Amino acid sequence: MLEMAGKRQVILWTGDKVNSLDPATGKLLWQVPFKATFDPAQATATPVIHKDTMLCLAAWNRGSMMLQLDPEKAGATVLWKTRSNPTASTSTPVFQDAKYIYTIVGDGALCCLDAATGDEMWRTRKATSERFGMAHIVTNGDGRFLLNQQGHLSAARLTPEGYHEAGRMPLVEPTAGYRAAGPVCWAHPTFANKHVFARNDRERVCVSLTDC
Repeated sequence: MLEMAGKRQVILWTGDKVNSLDPATGKLLWQVPFKATFDPAQATATPVIHKDTMLCLAAWNRGSMMLQLDPEKAGATVLWKTRSNPTASTSTPVFQDAKYIYTIVGDGALCCLDAATGDEMWRTRKATSERFGMAHIVTNGDGRFLLNQQGHLSAARLTPEGYHEAGRMPLVEPTAGYRAAGPVCWAHPTFANKHVFARNDRERVCVSLTDC
């Protein structure tokens, strides 16, 4: 949901297009073609809006797109579009101002992207794992929290220069046996009221972040 050009809009990213709908009537306000080349599930990360731009980061090295939202009338144009990288896994990317984007890319590394072009500025596996890994990122004031597939919660600063980890703790045991490499924790965490809520296949946990 967003408000632009004096209109509330619901953004729906399908396997064929990015659509904007009137939430009251369902009327189509605008659409931009963005066809999935493998499976509609490549539209896995939630589109992220920063001021008048919107990032649609696809999965599995299938390309991504940055849209410029029209502030005068309901509409959007393509700022840049790629056929392969940058990409995403299951984590929703986050903006830093209008210049940088932080995301977990398809091979599991944490990357910093140039928001103006989509070019990669750096990557690291310190937040995820040495092999294929995933993590979920949320903003915490000037810092970030990351929950990786080993169930470890990290507090870190992400800057254009690199990844700066302040601390880490095991939050929840990985139990899902989907990958041959061993059990993983892929469920999205929730952050609310200075607490983090996470789950595996056996339990839910709630941990205070008051002192973080």
